[in-house]
Amino acid sequence: MVTKTFCDKCGQEIKGTVFLIIFGKDQHYNEGYSIELCSECARELERFLGIKIPEWRLRSLRDKVQVILRELIEAEKVSGLVPIDKFIEKINAEYGISKEEISRIIGQLIRDGTVYVAKEGFLKKT
Repeated sequence: MVTKTFCDKCGQEIKGTVFLIIFGKDQHYNEGYSIELCSECARELERFLGIKIPEWRLRSLRDKVQVILRELIEAEKVSGLVPIDKFIEKINAEYGISKEEISRIIGQLIRDGTVYVAKEGFLKKT
């Protein structure tokens, strides 16, 4: 199950990189709290404060697989068959996962039978 993340400033669902800002004594949430921002709100805050906000990236392989499957399902709703090259570009741009890792995960999903190549260069979830 994929947990949705929402921007604490604008309330929109965050589909790309989450910007996590921690306030307080340390980064273990001791005597502090955190906020999560979408990229647009993070950039606005960066301009206002004059600082660079670090990006939080998807950490585990499981998170990356879930993102790829979720985005594949969404892309299928729009166009039916999903062009592999454009799909890899989109995931790379929105989530910061390397193209090589995306290709490797897709290859594993094909071997597992979770997705298949419907015709040359196009993916579909089984």
